[in-house]
Amino acid sequence: RKRKANNLAAVMDVSNPEFVFDIYEALKKRGIELYPFKVSSKYFKIPMELLEFLKNREVPVVLFLTKTRETVLLAQKLRDEGYKGSFVTTVWAQTPELIKWGGDAVEGLTIISFVKPRYTNPTYKLYDNFFFKLSGYHLNSRAVRTVEVVQVLCKALREAKSKDPQEVLVHLVGKHYNTIMGRLFINEYGDAERPFYEIRIKNGEFQVVKEISNEP
Repeated sequence: RKRKANNLAAVMDVSNPEFVFDIYEALKKRGIELYPFKVSSKYFKIPMELLEFLKNREVPVVLFLTKTRETVLLAQKLRDEGYKGSFVTTVWAQTPELIKWGGDAVEGLTIISFVKPRYTNPTYKLYDNFFFKLSGYHLNSRAVRTVEVVQVLCKALREAKSKDPQEVLVHLVGKHYNTIMGRLFINEYGDAERPFYEIRIKNGEFQVVKEISNEP
């Protein structure tokens, strides 16, 4: 909406269909005209039909529902072919390598994500320092998500009377958690309810543009 874009091309990695098609169907329900192009990270190649399509039709946004490597290769190829529109992707590609490998091709790229580039709370700093000593680099979006999952599951396991999955599930859902990424609510369906952010690559860094969780 902000870009006044009522249509977009969506490059969809079908190796993770549940994630990809969830987002695709959600966008369709919002009345956005979508032009899908399927790829697979298992046997990846640049979809030449996408290049031809963008040459012959004005499409303001390309959405990459792809991993980091595929997002970088697609962004570089499209820029080399002269595409001037906007790139948008998800937490799936939100790794330091996106910037390291992508360079100028991903400058200005927008990420819609529930993981901020950095946090300032004491728990995050503690884990970040520990992680850095072990690995030689700071927490990235994948690592911080993994730490949070362990925190949430450990809390549910401690409260459960047994390790039976159904017993653990009772103690997992319908509750708030204070995690490495802040406050989190697991609803009755097991889905996480939390803030989302618009993040942009600017001057070779991930920067939060705004919180978008309360927008309709």
